[in-house]
Amino acid sequence: MRYAIYYTPDRDHPLARAAASWLGRDAFDGSALPPPALSSLSAAEIAFHTAAARRYGFHATIKAPFRLAEGESERSLGDALDAYAQQTSPFLVPQLAIGQIDGFFALLPSGGFAELKSFAASVVETFDRFRAPITEVEIERRNPETLSA
Repeated sequence: MRYAIYYTPDRDHPLARAAASWLGRDAFDGSALPPPALSSLSAAEIAFHTAAARRYGFHATIKAPFRLAEGESERSLGDALDAYAQQTSPFLVPQLAIGQIDGFFALLPSGGFAELKSFAASVVETFDRFRAPITEVEIERRNPETLSA
């Protein structure tokens, strides 16, 4: 089994509702939603362009999917995540811009926010002990010829 740490707004947050409409799927209950009415795109075109993202739902990846390291458990990961959330102060990312990551459209921070970079580094430092080493099969799936040492 693989685990990841994601952020998503609460189910009823306006951004979560808008994103569910854009994607055509409510990630909280899995129900299909009609596409938004856009004069320039048909429902089929919207469905085509959102197919991959629809599967994952609207989220921000905080720690990419990983297998648990030997000696760790879902409970130990959950306990560490609860403790981390209790001790981590919230911060504001004041501006987002639409961009692309690996072919997906995404809302990206439109500045070099020190707090966000510090948070990202802290997540790596805190949770990397839970990540099992990558296997040869996983390396092969990542197109190793494109990876740096």
